[in-house]
Amino acid sequence: TNRIRLIKQLATIVGTRGNPSELKSLLSTLNAPSDASSVSQVTWWKSALITGLGLGLPRHQGALSPIQLPSLLANPPDELAQAVTSLRNLMQQNTATAMDTSASLTDRIAAIELMAYQPFAQTRQIFSALLSHTQPAAVQSVSIDSLATGGHPESSTLILRNWAELGPSVRGPALNLLLRRTDSTRQVLEAMASGTMRAAILSIDQRVRLLKHSDEDIRNQAITLFGGAVSTNRQQVALEFQKSLNLSASAASGAKVFQRICAACHVLDGKGHPVGPDLSDVRNRSRLALLYDILDPNAKVEPRFTAYQILTLKGTILNGLIMSETPDAVVLRMAENKLQTINRNTIDSMHASELSLMPEGVEKDITLQEMADLLEFLKSRE
Repeated sequence: TNRIRLIKQLATIVGTRGNPSELKSLLSTLNAPSDASSVSQVTWWKSALITGLGLGLPRHQGALSPIQLPSLLANPPDELAQAVTSLRNLMQQNTATAMDTSASLTDRIAAIELMAYQPFAQTRQIFSALLSHTQPAAVQSVSIDSLATGGHPESSTLILRNWAELGPSVRGPALNLLLRRTDSTRQVLEAMASGTMRAAILSIDQRVRLLKHSDEDIRNQAITLFGGAVSTNRQQVALEFQKSLNLSASAASGAKVFQRICAACHVLDGKGHPVGPDLSDVRNRSRLALLYDILDPNAKVEPRFTAYQILTLKGTILNGLIMSETPDAVVLRMAENKLQTINRNTIDSMHASELSLMPEGVEKDITLQEMADLLEFLKSRE
């Protein structure tokens, strides 16, 4: 909610500044009376405040640097030792709030976000319960986000064990998390090979990245599962799909193809996500030109749409466009317009790709008729 977001933003600023006086003042607010109905509950604003602090502390570059919330709890500076006591107590109560079905959804979401900063050994079973099909989709979703923030390697095993329990709106973010690490990517492919996870859940972009993965075993597994790598002869593929230009087409059907294939990264008349170029003016291009744009995206790559790959010290792999940079952090824009801020002190490597963020291989997920419908939709909108 907006209230949680505001509290987190303010606390993140305090954590980033790292001023002991400000930190002491912020932590002292945790002693304020709670409006919770049970002493086991931590109200949303306290959880949000601590979560924001956990986000901000690693960005601090001053006297306390480097510092994480767990290390502050374990070994606080002398001037913060007393204030941190309240923080420790609230952290101990937090998992009870996360599991309390009688608590408000706002309180539970804030509590689950805070679990990202607690030892995984203490939260593993709680997360497993929170991913159950008996939980609301919002609870499952924030649990996946919290696991992503925590970054513990065993999170992937936990998610895969509970995969059948996850709702449809949660599976996408969960899969994104699983594909961020080489070891968990292998687990995903093994699950698909065994039939416990459907390969159809992968987007075109995800499939192509697996087929071109730097790890040879993953590439070979992907080729076995998906029927081979994308054709290297993009011109030949485009020539084959020119047959679609002679087919009768439906703009209404093309709109559905656009939503399935393109909307995650492109905006058309205000709909979709602005990761790649805005397509609202493509009516001025010929059908043939659009066909080649779709099937051979690397023929021309504008510098502002160059993809970057970042490997973090935890082994997480992130792909996207660099939206902004500061001396302390990089902000990536990824598929579906998701923004990810990565602290520079957590980056192992970062390099630009000469390839477009739009993947090759669309022909594997679209028929000649669907291509004809898509082109009709792009060209004939009013």
